[in-house]
Amino acid sequence: MVTEPVACVPEEEILQNRLSKEEIRRIPRFSSYSPGEPSQVLYVKNLSRSATVKDLLPLFSRFQEKDATPLRLRLLSGRMKGQAFLTFPTVSQAQEALELLNGFLLRGKPLILEFGRSGKPASALGPGTDSALRENGGQSDKSYSVGVA
Repeated sequence: MVTEPVACVPEEEILQNRLSKEEIRRIPRFSSYSPGEPSQVLYVKNLSRSATVKDLLPLFSRFQEKDATPLRLRLLSGRMKGQAFLTFPTVSQAQEALELLNGFLLRGKPLILEFGRSGKPASALGPGTDSALRENGGQSDKSYSVGVA
């Protein structure tokens, strides 16, 4: 669990450095972008391969409330690198995060956020997840809980 203070990226900086939904759809691989059905889980894709938890925490920790269920962050590795999952205490917090951070330019690439499916087996996380789990000895990700100290 991360309990030390994390300085949040100012909202003004986020708003100045993000693509709109229309700009995201102009990128050929995201032309059919849709955020999906709201859930407590956000799927983050298009992360720079060099992105770390220390890059993501200042963006998402603003949604962690004191004495609430910790926000859970899973940064995938191996063949699944460049992706992450965040589980929020509530659907409304996940919606707020998607609305604010979708398209934010992190390390030169726009974050693409979609609602994920909660409570699904690993195979529901996407193509190749099962093989990535096998290749990494069952360790396809690094999980972190974000608490407010």
